[in-house]
Amino acid sequence: DEDVAMDENFFVTPDVDTKPVKYIPPCSTLDFYDTYCQFERSSESVASLSTFRRALQVWRKALKFRRVTQHAKCSVCAKLQKMRKEAATAAEREFYHEDLTQHLRQMFMDRAMDARFGKLSEESALGTLTDGTVLSIAMDGMDQAKFRCPRNICNTKELESLWRPVLHVTGLLTEGIGEFYYIAEADCKKNSDMNCQCLSLVLEKVQETFAAKLLVVPQHLV
Repeated sequence: DEDVAMDENFFVTPDVDTKPVKYIPPCSTLDFYDTYCQFERSSESVASLSTFRRALQVWRKALKFRRVTQHAKCSVCAKLQKMRKEAATAAEREFYHEDLTQHLRQMFMDRAMDARFGKLSEESALGTLTDGTVLSIAMDGMDQAKFRCPRNICNTKELESLWRPVLHVTGLLTEGIGEFYYIAEADCKKNSDMNCQCLSLVLEKVQETFAAKLLVVPQHLV
C-alpha cells in the first residue's frame, strides 16, 4: 500500500559502510525530526516519527551526533525549544513551535542559496555559464588549539612547560576551482588584513586558472 511504498523508499540506500561519516550538531531525535520535517515540507509524504527513528538507526554508522563539547548549538534553536518545552498552554506551545519552524525555514533558505551560488560557480569555472557568471568563495579559520607546534608530544614533566606556538591556519573553498590553505606564524595578527591577504592570493590563483582555460573571470564574487 501507500505507507509501505513510502517506507521502502525511505530505507533505500547503498552500502552505508562505504559512506563518509557526517556529523550532526548536538540535538535530540525529536529535534532532528523537526528539522527533517522542515526540509521535506514541500513533499506530499513525510515519514512518521517511528519510521524516521528506524531510518536513523539504519544510517547510524554514517550519521553521528556531535557531543555538546564538540559543537555549539544554535542559540535561537535552543531558546525556542526551551520556551516551547516550558509553555503553560497548548496555544503558547504552538506559538513557539511556529517561531521555531520559521527559524528552520530561514536556515534552509540560506543553505539553499549557498548551494545555488556553489553550483553557479562550478558552471562558471567549466565555461558552461556565460551570462551572470559567479565565483563563490567560503573562508574560515581553523581551531588554533589543534595546530600547536610541535603538535604531538609525550606528556612528560620536562615538556609540560614547553612553549608551543599556535599556528594560524585559514582555509578557502573556491567552488569549481579548488581548496586553498594558508599557514601563518603565531605572532601574525588574525584580523581583516590577514583575511584580505588570503583572499587576494586566492583571486590571483583564480585569475591564472581562468586564463589557462581561455575564460573570463566571473562577473560576481560571493
